[in-house]
This record gives sequence, C-alpha cells and structure tokens, in this order.
Amino acid sequence: MLFIQNKREGTNYWWQYVITIIVVFGGMTLGALPFLVAIAIATAKTENTDLSTEQLQELVKSMDFSGLNINANLVLALMLLQFIFGLAFLYVMVRSLHKKRFESLISARSQVNWRKILNSFSLWFGLMLLMELVNYLRSPESYVWNFQPAPFFLLLVIAIFLIPLQTSFEEIFIRGYIMSGLGLLFKNRWAPIIISSLIFAALHGANPEIRQFGMAKMLSYYFLIGLFFAIIAVMDDGLEIPLGFHAANNIFAATMVTFKGSALQTPALFYNQDVNTDGMLISTLVIIALILGLSKRVLGWGDWSKLWSKI
Repeated sequence: MLFIQNKREGTNYWWQYVITIIVVFGGMTLGALPFLVAIAIATAKTENTDLSTEQLQELVKSMDFSGLNINANLVLALMLLQFIFGLAFLYVMVRSLHKKRFESLISARSQVNWRKILNSFSLWFGLMLLMELVNYLRSPESYVWNFQPAPFFLLLVIAIFLIPLQTSFEEIFIRGYIMSGLGLLFKNRWAPIIISSLIFAALHGANPEIRQFGMAKMLSYYFLIGLFFAIIAVMDDGLEIPLGFHAANNIFAATMVTFKGSALQTPALFYNQDVNTDGMLISTLVIIALILGLSKRVLGWGDWSKLWSKI
C-alpha cells in the first residue's frame, strides 16, 4: 500500500483535519507556556531595569536570552516542550477522532523500520560532520572552541531525548498527517508535496536565521529541505528516512556547531563566527541530488513518475 494512500484507513472527513490541526496548535500553545513564564520571570528578575519592550522583543526574535541570565540548556528544553505537547495531542486526535493507527502516519509498511531510521540518522550526521570539516579547513579562524563539560553533557542528554521528539512531530504532522490529507483532497502526489513543503518553510518563517541571513535565502533553504523530505517520503513509502535525517540535522546543530542567528543557541562544541550560507545552499543541493540518485538505485524506488501520478 502506498504511503499517501495508506491514510485512507479510519475516517478522513475534512472537518476532522480542521479540528485536529486546531487542537494540535492549541496543544503547542499550552506547551509553550512554561517557556513564556520562564522568560517573564527572568525579565522581572533582570538587573537591567532599562530593558524596554522593544529590546525584549528583540531577544525573543533572536532566541538569544543570555542577556537575561537564563541557562541555555533550560531555554532549549522549554522550547522543545511545545513540540512534545503537539506530538502528544496529534497522537490522541489520530487515535480517537480519525480511528487510525498512529504508525500509519509514519509508514505504509506493516511496522516502522527502525533500522532505516538509525541508518539515515548516521548517514546525515556523517555528511554534516564532513561538510563542517571542509568548512573548518577552509577557514579555521571562523571557529571558536566552546567546550564546557557540565553544560555540554547536559545538552547531550536534552538533545538525545528531546530533539528527536521535536523533529518527529514536524515530520509526522507535516508530511505524515497534512501531506497525506492533501493527497486525499487533490487525488495526486505532486500538489501535496509542493504544498507541504511550502507549509514547512512557512512554519520556520519566525526562525532567527531569517533575520540574520535574509528571508529569501533561508525560506528557499527550508522549502528545499521540505521538498527533499517529501519526495523521499513518497518514493520510499514512509517517513523513516526523513525522521533520521531531520533528527541528525537538529542534534548536530545543537551539539556540534552553533552560530549567531541560530534558532538553537546552545553550549555546543564550536561557535562559528562566519557562516557561509551560499556555500551551505550549494552543498545542500549537491547532497540532495546525490542522496536521491543513490537511494533510487539502492532502495529500488522505481520511476520518478510516481511523484506526479494520480492516486
């Protein structure tokens, strides 16, 4: 059974999708409350009594709360809570309202292929290490060693246990739930692929990278990544590979190299003072092309016409 077609199990009325999306965003709002409360308390306690509303808004947009003396690991954990709540609310709605197996949002197979998730995680993490090593060899002066034992090991715990929940929520909600729902609406695959990729980019529109490096460039990057993951999901009949790639990407960004303007301001091993976004876009395009080509051959995906065929 094909991945998008697999969503025909259970009930799929349009109003169920509307209610579920509203409930999920409500759950995310609820999950964001501890983070907002922590920021409010830190603001009230700060010695900088001249901190204006505009300056506070700037801190929120940059996601750098060092000026409020909040522990970076605490900020990360509280930020991730909203996605964990979103995942929990999505699970409840899919099971209770749609009467579906939650696993059906992840794979068209009878069970989730965990080995494929781990293998794709290892591949993407290794590729990111390789790209970062190349960047380091080209401009070592841009990198600052930032290792702090206690904060870093706590960061590792948060990254290993919480970030996969955040990335899994994004994948399952956008490409497992919304994209498949759009497939039932449009009766084809190409429209859900494009629309879900646009939604993925739009949901990252508030990220500080947008302000730091430019809206057009970063939204193009997010759309490209969303398109890449959506194509894989359709061709491979499941989210296992995107789940591994996405988790590896965010764990690497949180633990290995951070930079000004990153949505993940953490005590990572390195701080990059000069991010080459043009190089990042080019290398990402090359890697995407290579992975899609190799995956088609190794995994036996079949013809690319599957992407624009009718359901």
